[in-house]
Amino acid sequence: MQNTFYFASLWAILLASTMGLTASAEVVTLFPIKDNTIYDNANNSNAKGALAVGHIYQATGLRRALMQFDIAANVPAGAMINSVTLRLTQLKLSNAAPLPNDVLELHPLFENWGEGTSNAGGVGSAGAGAAATVGDATWNDGFFNVTPWNTPGGEFGGVSGTANFGPLENANYTFASQTGIVVDVQSWLNNPASNFGWALKLIDTSEDAQGSARLFASRESGPSSPLLTVDFTAVPEPSSMALLGISAVVMSTLRSRRRRSDSIL
Repeated sequence: MQNTFYFASLWAILLASTMGLTASAEVVTLFPIKDNTIYDNANNSNAKGALAVGHIYQATGLRRALMQFDIAANVPAGAMINSVTLRLTQLKLSNAAPLPNDVLELHPLFENWGEGTSNAGGVGSAGAGAAATVGDATWNDGFFNVTPWNTPGGEFGGVSGTANFGPLENANYTFASQTGIVVDVQSWLNNPASNFGWALKLIDTSEDAQGSARLFASRESGPSSPLLTVDFTAVPEPSSMALLGISAVVMSTLRSRRRRSDSIL
């Protein structure tokens, strides 16, 4: 009787200790830790202004936007990424004739890059960019005049996700959760040193078309900043798993003792 009371008490303590350890989904929302635009015609940059992609009207040169989110600082190590969405606020389209829906792509970057202090000013000037400053990413350099890209225009992988962007200005558009985007975020969580963020660009058939340019709010834009929403399931810590294992052993012992007691009676 005394042993039964002892084990029952221990089981109650362990049960109380392990309640709530069942894995459940959680959600975090992240703003970029850095973003920038690179321009191939003048090797300009725009670290503190709007992000640009595509080709402005009656001008030469491509624009691509870069952005990085700190996954490892906001999602616990070992977590499983369930879904990821990226919201962008479209500020302005090129002053060409209204465009049909354009497809934008996200590509994981394979090299580090910088955000200096370049600032093209208002939205109307973001299409042209500004002279790069120390630490800026440009078309030729990950870090201006210090570290060149292996490939001009940014060293990046295949398409991780796509989204259709319509003609509305000052409107939000979203990259819904897609396998490639989830894989990128999971990889950056598992190996933070590989996280260089994404390159945002128009699909190849639209990128160099005059009048295809689009401008988006950058991280300096407050609530309109790019917003990454990550849904994940945290894995219980080893100590918690150990408690669960001990509780299972105690439960098994209690059942065994009860069976023996019943057989004696």
